[in-house]
Amino acid sequence: MAAQQIRSNSEHEDTDPEGLLRPSLHAKILSRLFWPQLHDENYRVPKDISQLQKSYEIGFESLKSSRKLTWLHALGQATVELDLTDRTIVEEVHTWQATVIWDFQDDEEGDASVRRSVAELVHRLEMDEALVRSALKFWTNKIVLQEVEKDVFTVLETLNQEDRARSNAQAAASTAATAEDGIDDAALLANDEISKEKRQLYWQFIQGMLKNNSSQMPLQQIGMMLKMLLPDGFPLSNEELQEFLGTFVSEGALVFAAGKYKLKR
Repeated sequence: MAAQQIRSNSEHEDTDPEGLLRPSLHAKILSRLFWPQLHDENYRVPKDISQLQKSYEIGFESLKSSRKLTWLHALGQATVELDLTDRTIVEEVHTWQATVIWDFQDDEEGDASVRRSVAELVHRLEMDEALVRSALKFWTNKIVLQEVEKDVFTVLETLNQEDRARSNAQAAASTAATAEDGIDDAALLANDEISKEKRQLYWQFIQGMLKNNSSQMPLQQIGMMLKMLLPDGFPLSNEELQEFLGTFVSEGALVFAAGKYKLKR
Protein backbone atom coordinates (compact mmCIF):
# COMPACT_ATOMS: atom_id res chain seq x y z
CA MET A 1 0.00 0.00 0.00
CA ALA A 2 1.30 3.47 -0.75
CA ALA A 3 0.38 6.88 0.60
CA GLN A 4 1.35 9.68 -1.70
CA GLN A 5 3.04 12.99 -1.09
CA ILE A 6 2.75 15.51 -3.92
CA ARG A 7 5.15 18.40 -4.25
CA SER A 8 6.00 21.03 -6.84
CA ASN A 9 9.56 21.05 -8.12
CA SER A 10 11.48 24.17 -9.05
CA GLU A 11 13.92 22.58 -11.49
CA HIS A 12 13.69 23.84 -15.06
CA GLU A 13 13.21 20.37 -16.53
CA ASP A 14 10.10 19.96 -14.35
CA THR A 15 8.12 22.62 -16.19
CA ASP A 16 5.58 22.09 -18.93
CA PRO A 17 5.62 23.85 -22.34
CA GLU A 18 3.70 26.79 -20.83
CA GLY A 19 6.39 27.23 -18.17
CA LEU A 20 4.22 25.97 -15.32
CA LEU A 21 5.69 23.69 -12.69
CA ARG A 22 4.85 20.04 -13.05
CA PRO A 23 3.86 18.12 -9.92
CA SER A 24 6.14 15.50 -8.43
CA LEU A 25 5.22 12.52 -6.29
CA HIS A 26 6.93 10.82 -3.35
CA ALA A 27 5.47 7.62 -1.91
CA LYS A 28 5.71 5.82 1.41
CA ILE A 29 5.24 2.06 1.15
CA LEU A 30 3.27 0.20 3.84
CA SER A 31 3.31 -3.58 3.70
CA ARG A 32 -0.15 -5.14 3.58
CA LEU A 33 1.35 -8.24 5.21
CA PHE A 34 2.26 -6.29 8.32
CA TRP A 35 -0.50 -3.71 8.69
CA PRO A 36 -4.23 -4.43 8.78
CA GLN A 37 -6.48 -3.33 5.94
CA LEU A 38 -6.68 0.45 6.10
CA HIS A 39 -9.79 2.40 5.24
CA ASP A 40 -9.38 4.99 2.53
CA GLU A 41 -11.58 7.59 0.86
CA ASN A 42 -11.54 6.99 -2.89
CA TYR A 43 -11.82 9.86 -5.34
CA ARG A 44 -10.54 10.85 -8.77
CA VAL A 45 -7.11 12.42 -8.44
CA PRO A 46 -5.95 14.94 -11.08
CA LYS A 47 -4.82 13.44 -14.37
CA ASP A 48 -1.20 14.61 -13.91
CA ILE A 49 -1.04 12.87 -10.53
CA SER A 50 -2.66 9.72 -11.90
CA GLN A 51 0.02 9.56 -14.60
CA LEU A 52 2.75 9.94 -11.98
CA GLN A 53 1.21 7.11 -9.98
CA LYS A 54 1.17 4.84 -13.03
CA SER A 55 4.84 5.60 -13.73
CA TYR A 56 5.72 4.92 -10.10
CA GLU A 57 3.80 1.62 -10.19
CA ILE A 58 5.67 0.49 -13.31
CA GLY A 59 9.03 1.23 -11.70
CA PHE A 60 8.08 -0.36 -8.38
CA GLU A 61 6.64 -3.51 -9.90
CA SER A 62 9.69 -3.92 -12.15
CA LEU A 63 11.79 -4.15 -8.98
CA LYS A 64 9.22 -6.06 -6.91
CA SER A 65 7.54 -8.31 -9.46
CA SER A 66 5.48 -10.11 -6.82
CA ARG A 67 4.13 -6.90 -5.28
CA LYS A 68 1.34 -4.56 -6.34
CA LEU A 69 0.65 -1.03 -5.16
CA THR A 70 -2.72 0.18 -3.91
CA TRP A 71 -2.84 3.97 -3.49
CA LEU A 72 -4.33 5.37 -0.29
CA HIS A 73 -5.18 8.83 -1.53
CA ALA A 74 -6.73 10.21 1.63
CA LEU A 75 -3.61 9.46 3.69
CA GLY A 76 -1.33 11.60 1.55
CA GLN A 77 -0.11 15.16 1.82
CA ALA A 78 0.50 17.79 -0.84
CA THR A 79 2.48 21.00 -1.05
CA VAL A 80 0.29 23.34 -3.08
CA GLU A 81 1.54 26.61 -4.60
CA LEU A 82 -1.22 28.89 -5.91
CA ASP A 83 -0.16 31.72 -8.20
CA LEU A 84 -3.02 34.21 -7.93
CA THR A 85 -3.23 37.65 -9.54
CA ASP A 86 -1.99 39.62 -6.52
CA ARG A 87 -0.37 37.00 -4.31
CA THR A 88 1.22 33.55 -4.13
CA ILE A 89 0.02 31.07 -1.53
CA VAL A 90 1.91 27.94 -0.44
CA GLU A 91 0.13 25.45 1.80
CA GLU A 92 0.79 21.93 3.14
CA VAL A 93 -2.57 20.21 2.76
CA HIS A 94 -4.32 16.86 2.60
CA THR A 95 -4.58 15.37 -0.86
CA TRP A 96 -8.37 15.79 -1.03
CA GLN A 97 -7.90 19.52 -0.33
CA ALA A 98 -5.32 19.71 -3.13
CA THR A 99 -7.59 17.78 -5.51
CA VAL A 100 -10.51 20.15 -4.93
CA ILE A 101 -8.51 23.35 -5.50
CA TRP A 102 -6.86 21.77 -8.56
CA ASP A 103 -10.30 21.55 -10.16
CA PHE A 104 -10.60 25.36 -10.03
CA GLN A 105 -7.86 25.83 -12.61
CA ASP A 106 -8.63 27.83 -15.73
CA ASP A 107 -10.94 26.12 -18.19
CA GLU A 108 -9.57 25.14 -21.57
CA GLU A 109 -11.27 28.19 -23.09
CA GLY A 110 -9.11 30.41 -20.90
CA ASP A 111 -11.93 31.59 -18.64
CA ALA A 112 -10.22 32.47 -15.36
CA SER A 113 -13.48 32.83 -13.40
CA VAL A 114 -14.13 29.12 -12.93
CA ARG A 115 -17.21 28.38 -10.82
CA ARG A 116 -17.84 25.06 -9.16
CA SER A 117 -20.82 23.91 -7.13
CA VAL A 118 -20.62 21.32 -4.39
CA ALA A 119 -22.72 18.90 -6.44
CA GLU A 120 -20.52 19.47 -9.51
CA LEU A 121 -17.32 18.77 -7.55
CA VAL A 122 -18.81 15.61 -6.05
CA HIS A 123 -19.64 14.41 -9.56
CA ARG A 124 -16.41 15.52 -11.30
CA LEU A 125 -14.08 14.22 -8.60
CA GLU A 126 -16.19 11.22 -7.53
CA MET A 127 -15.52 12.42 -4.00
CA ASP A 128 -17.64 12.10 -0.88
CA GLU A 129 -19.61 15.29 -0.22
CA ALA A 130 -18.20 15.59 3.31
CA LEU A 131 -14.65 15.74 1.91
CA VAL A 132 -15.65 18.26 -0.76
CA ARG A 133 -17.27 20.54 1.80
CA SER A 134 -14.30 20.18 4.15
CA ALA A 135 -11.90 21.22 1.37
CA LEU A 136 -14.08 24.14 0.29
CA LYS A 137 -14.28 25.37 3.87
CA PHE A 138 -10.50 25.11 4.19
CA TRP A 139 -9.82 27.17 1.05
CA THR A 140 -12.54 29.68 1.89
CA ASN A 141 -10.95 30.21 5.30
CA LYS A 142 -7.61 30.75 3.53
CA ILE A 143 -9.35 33.47 1.44
CA VAL A 144 -8.57 31.57 -1.76
CA LEU A 145 -12.17 30.66 -2.60
CA GLN A 146 -15.35 32.66 -2.08
CA GLU A 147 -18.94 31.45 -2.02
CA VAL A 148 -20.72 33.56 -4.66
CA GLU A 149 -24.08 31.90 -4.06
CA LYS A 150 -25.25 29.00 -1.94
CA ASP A 151 -22.92 26.03 -2.52
CA VAL A 152 -21.25 27.70 -5.52
CA PHE A 153 -17.60 28.81 -5.27
CA THR A 154 -15.02 30.65 -7.34
CA VAL A 155 -11.39 31.70 -6.91
CA LEU A 156 -10.69 35.02 -5.20
CA GLU A 157 -7.92 36.18 -7.53
CA THR A 158 -7.47 39.65 -6.01
CA LEU A 159 -8.09 40.89 -2.50
CA ASN A 160 -9.72 44.18 -1.61
CA GLN A 161 -8.51 46.16 1.40
CA GLU A 162 -10.87 44.38 3.78
CA ASP A 163 -9.92 40.93 2.48
CA ARG A 164 -6.21 41.75 2.73
CA ALA A 165 -6.57 42.93 6.33
CA ARG A 166 -8.46 39.73 7.14
CA SER A 167 -5.78 37.65 5.41
CA ASN A 168 -2.99 39.36 7.37
CA ALA A 169 -4.86 38.92 10.65
CA GLN A 170 -5.50 35.29 9.86
CA ALA A 171 -1.82 34.67 9.08
CA ALA A 172 -0.78 36.30 12.36
CA ALA A 173 -3.32 34.28 14.33
CA SER A 174 -2.23 31.05 12.63
CA THR A 175 1.42 31.73 13.49
CA ALA A 176 0.55 32.45 17.12
CA ALA A 177 -1.61 29.33 17.39
CA THR A 178 1.14 27.16 15.95
CA ALA A 179 3.67 28.55 18.40
CA GLU A 180 1.40 27.91 21.37
CA ASP A 181 -0.40 24.72 20.50
CA GLY A 182 1.59 22.94 17.78
CA ILE A 183 -0.36 21.09 15.11
CA ASP A 184 -4.06 21.95 15.03
CA ASP A 185 -5.07 18.41 14.10
CA ALA A 186 -4.76 17.28 17.70
CA ALA A 187 -7.40 19.78 18.85
CA LEU A 188 -9.77 18.69 16.09
CA LEU A 189 -9.64 14.97 16.78
CA ALA A 190 -12.70 14.92 19.03
CA ASN A 191 -14.99 16.92 16.72
CA ASP A 192 -14.15 16.66 13.03
CA GLU A 193 -15.77 13.83 11.07
CA ILE A 194 -12.68 13.27 8.97
CA SER A 195 -10.54 13.19 12.11
CA LYS A 196 -12.71 10.33 13.37
CA GLU A 197 -11.37 8.36 10.43
CA LYS A 198 -7.86 9.23 11.56
CA ARG A 199 -8.61 8.03 15.08
CA GLN A 200 -9.62 4.69 13.59
CA LEU A 201 -6.43 4.68 11.49
CA TYR A 202 -4.28 5.27 14.60
CA TRP A 203 -6.03 2.42 16.37
CA GLN A 204 -5.46 0.08 13.43
CA PHE A 205 -1.75 0.92 13.44
CA ILE A 206 -1.52 0.37 17.20
CA GLN A 207 -3.25 -3.01 16.86
CA GLY A 208 -0.79 -3.94 14.10
CA MET A 209 2.16 -3.04 16.34
CA LEU A 210 0.89 -5.09 19.26
CA LYS A 211 0.03 -8.09 17.07
CA ASN A 212 3.05 -8.19 14.79
CA ASN A 213 5.91 -6.21 16.30
CA SER A 214 5.70 -6.66 20.06
CA SER A 215 3.00 -8.06 22.28
CA GLN A 216 3.39 -5.17 24.72
CA MET A 217 4.85 -1.69 24.39
CA PRO A 218 5.28 1.40 26.58
CA LEU A 219 3.60 4.68 25.71
CA GLN A 220 6.74 6.40 24.42
CA GLN A 221 7.56 3.55 22.03
CA ILE A 222 4.03 3.54 20.59
CA GLY A 223 4.21 7.30 20.04
CA MET A 224 7.65 7.08 18.41
CA MET A 225 6.55 4.36 15.98
CA LEU A 226 3.39 6.23 15.02
CA LYS A 227 5.45 9.36 14.25
CA MET A 228 7.81 7.33 12.04
CA LEU A 229 5.27 5.20 10.20
CA LEU A 230 2.11 7.25 9.68
CA PRO A 231 2.21 8.72 6.17
CA ASP A 232 1.10 12.22 7.21
CA GLY A 233 2.62 12.24 10.69
CA PHE A 234 1.18 11.77 14.15
CA PRO A 235 -0.05 15.01 15.80
CA LEU A 236 -0.66 13.85 19.38
CA SER A 237 1.66 14.54 22.30
CA ASN A 238 2.46 11.72 24.73
CA GLU A 239 -0.16 13.09 27.12
CA GLU A 240 -2.81 13.11 24.38
CA LEU A 241 -1.77 9.64 23.23
CA GLN A 242 -2.10 8.40 26.81
CA GLU A 243 -5.65 9.78 26.94
CA PHE A 244 -6.39 8.22 23.54
CA LEU A 245 -5.13 4.80 24.65
CA GLY A 246 -7.03 5.18 27.91
CA THR A 247 -10.32 5.10 26.03
CA PHE A 248 -9.46 1.63 24.70
CA VAL A 249 -8.36 0.49 28.14
CA SER A 250 -11.72 1.58 29.56
CA GLU A 251 -13.52 -0.19 26.70
CA GLY A 252 -11.64 -3.41 27.43
CA ALA A 253 -9.71 -3.55 24.15
CA LEU A 254 -6.34 -2.80 25.78
CA VAL A 255 -4.68 -3.79 29.04
CA PHE A 256 -2.25 -1.45 30.80
CA ALA A 257 0.11 -3.11 33.28
CA ALA A 258 3.67 -2.46 34.49
CA GLY A 259 3.91 0.65 32.30
CA LYS A 260 3.09 -1.20 29.06
CA TYR A 261 0.05 -1.63 26.83
CA LYS A 262 -1.05 -4.92 25.32
CA LEU A 263 -4.12 -6.17 23.51
CA LYS A 264 -6.69 -7.92 25.69
CA ARG A 265 -6.93 -11.56 24.65
